Amino acid sequence: MQKIQPMEPQRDSYGYWCHPDMPQIETTEQFNEWISAQGLQYTLHDLDGDDGIGAEDALERYQGGDIDVLAWQPSQPEGEGWFIASIHDTEDGPVCLWIRHPTEEQLREAEERKKLQALKEDFLAKHRACEKAAYEYFVACPEGDERVFASDVYQRIRLATSRSGKGA
Repeated sequence: MQKIQPMEPQRDSYGYWCHPDMPQIETTEQFNEWISAQGLQYTLHDLDGDDGIGAEDALERYQGGDIDVLAWQPSQPEGEGWFIASIHDTEDGPVCLWIRHPTEEQLREAEERKKLQALKEDFLAKHRACEKAAYEYFVACPEGDERVFASDVYQRIRLATSRSGKGA
């Protein structure tokens, strides 16, 4: 299978384009299979929320019924090697699909980010369980010194993952 390569987008009169080496994709499963087979990383930039040149004006016109997004120059993702695979309309509005063939270093960095995210999710799940157990302990304590202690423990646990340290 030939790997898709960067090329200058040849946008139509409305600003849309699809890389000629992209297959016709109907489902998320097909897209994920193609991305995997190509060994690509991807990211989507929605017109709504993108800070690229002309995005605000294009969005205003689009929301008014004008599908022309030619003035929109989608902002490029951080990092090296990204190129546009398509600018197309979706049920949620226009998007730009950016793809890249990652380097070994980029793959390692992505893997490290995934591992860190998994650890964070595991930690937060365990923290929620700990918070629940601390609350159950607090509620079960009779009034007095032990209940005051249990309340203090519960509050410390509850606030432990708050960014402000002051609770939600």
